Amino acid sequence: MEYEAGFEAITSDGIKSLNEPLVGQLGLTKEEIDEYSSKVIEKIRRRTGKLRREKPFPDLKDNIVMLVEDGLAFGYIFKIGLLVFHATGAGDKLLHLIFKIGKSYPNVLQV
Repeated sequence: MEYEAGFEAITSDGIKSLNEPLVGQLGLTKEEIDEYSSKVIEKIRRRTGKLRREKPFPDLKDNIVMLVEDGLAFGYIFKIGLLVFHATGAGDKLLHLIFKIGKSYPNVLQV
């Protein structure tokens, strides 16, 4: 199963943000989503390990974080970025949000 429809955003830790309306339109079952998610998580971990050269993720608790999204469409990837930010325990620190919203997605900020 190969989906590139953007029905979920997911992190290497398994934090997910599902686009429920799209999941319903595609008729995906929980089993299909879980199967796909496990493959994506493994792919993310491989890529992250290679990119970070196996170094651990930095501790964000005492840092200012800037979250950048260069093409906000449905908002699920940006939402997962916010969830990761809060999961690090850095939620009480300053967070800069920079994003661009396409004209065809006027309701994206409701996500």
